[in-house]
Amino acid sequence: MSETARRIITGLILAAVAILGIFFASDIFIITITALLASGAMWEWCQLPRTGQSLFRTALYCAAAFLLTAVMAFGYQSYPFAVIVVAAGWIAGLTWVGWISLTGKAFQLNPRPALGLVVLCPSLGSISFLREYSPEGAFLLLAVCMLVWGSDIGAYFMGRKWGSSKLAPLVSPGKTWEGLLGGLVIGTGACFLILTWTTLFRHFSVWVVVGLILCAIVSVLGDLFESALKRSAGRKDSGALLPGHGGLLDRLDSLLAASPVFSGLILLLDPTQGVAS
Repeated sequence: MSETARRIITGLILAAVAILGIFFASDIFIITITALLASGAMWEWCQLPRTGQSLFRTALYCAAAFLLTAVMAFGYQSYPFAVIVVAAGWIAGLTWVGWISLTGKAFQLNPRPALGLVVLCPSLGSISFLREYSPEGAFLLLAVCMLVWGSDIGAYFMGRKWGSSKLAPLVSPGKTWEGLLGGLVIGTGACFLILTWTTLFRHFSVWVVVGLILCAIVSVLGDLFESALKRSAGRKDSGALLPGHGGLLDRLDSLLAASPVFSGLILLLDPTQGVAS
């Protein structure tokens, strides 16, 4: 079986499981799953350096990731605007990563476990925030997933078909500007289509489109960030759990960046929050 076929089959299975969970799982189950994902991703993060971490230290970091993600998920419900702080942090950090990557400069990112906790826990906690945000939370969570999936699919196939101009050759040689454009169009379009089913975004707004394009760009930069981590550690993939996709970090990288930024967008554009009308 070709690598593309394995990638498609694995992706379809993961998407089907995710959609079922988004619409039918309980809130506490969603929080538990996101905490488990954080723990699994933390395991891979600790193993990125060739020297790795001891089994005991890795287990401690994984337990910390589980607990911190659950705490963040519950905390966002009481202090929702904390997610805007997390989103701003991602935008600032990824702007730096994107600038260095796109200007063709080589740089090293040390995948320290403490950095993993900072990256993984607030971001994965925002997934449950979206699900519990309103009675239409399942559609909001599906929308950000469609944005990430659409961007990934569009970039992959458009890049393979027409890609010729390298996006960030020193960080991720396979990415192209043509693939980026295709991913932005498909990801933003798919997300906007889902959002039209919700009362929050029932009417067209230029700010919604601008915000979704920003989220799509952030998702790509999140991918570049993880690529820089792997390249600094001398790894091609973060793991081998998912055939055709690598490890959990390889599959979650874009969502880690997009989810808190999308959550911040929801808060800023929701008229009931008194931030924007």
